[in-house]
Amino acid sequence: GHQKDVWSLDFSPDGQRLVSAGQDGAVKLWDLAGQKQAQWDGHLGPVYSVAFSPDGQQIASGGQDGTARLWSVEERRSGGIFPVYEAEVNTVAFSPDGQFLLSGDNLGQAQLWDWRQGRQFARWSAHPRQIIRQVAFSPDGLSLISGADDGAVKFWPLQSLEQALDQGCLWLQDYVTATRRLGKPEAGCP
Repeated sequence: GHQKDVWSLDFSPDGQRLVSAGQDGAVKLWDLAGQKQAQWDGHLGPVYSVAFSPDGQQIASGGQDGTARLWSVEERRSGGIFPVYEAEVNTVAFSPDGQFLLSGDNLGQAQLWDWRQGRQFARWSAHPRQIIRQVAFSPDGLSLISGADDGAVKFWPLQSLEQALDQGCLWLQDYVTATRRLGKPEAGCP
C-alpha cells in the first residue's frame, strides 16, 4: 500500500488495473490481485488526485507541489509536467476523447491543457479564492463542471475549441457560450 493516507483512486477503463495516490506523494499502479505494477515518485509532496485517460495509456495526477503530471502506463515513465505554480492541484480529469486534461486548484483556478501538445488552452477563475474539489467533463466532452468549497457547482457548455481559437479567444471564458450556477444563467462570451 501507501506509507500514509490514500486520497485518490481510479479504475482503468478496462477495469483491470487501479491507480492510487495520497499523502506519501507516490502514484501507484496495481492489478486487481493487489500486486503493485508501477510506482511514480515525481511529485514533491502529497498527491490529491489521480485519473486514467480514456484509453488507459496515461495517468494524470495533481498535487501539493503545484503541478499536474502525466505518467505513461506502458512505458512506466513521466509523460509531462503541467505547472500551476502558485497553487496546489486538487483535482484532475481527462476529456472523454483523451485530448484534454482539466485541473482545479486550491485558489479557485481551473486550467485546460492539450497534454499531447504540452499547451495550456485556458486558465480561469472558476471559484474565486475557493478550493476546487472536483472537475469533470460531460460524457460528450462539450461541457465542463466544477465543485468547490463555496458550495457551488458550476457548468460551462463549450463551443468547439477550433471555433473559439478562430475567433481569437485566448481564455476559456471566451469559449464559453454560457455560464450558469445551477440553473442561474450568466452572460458568456463570445
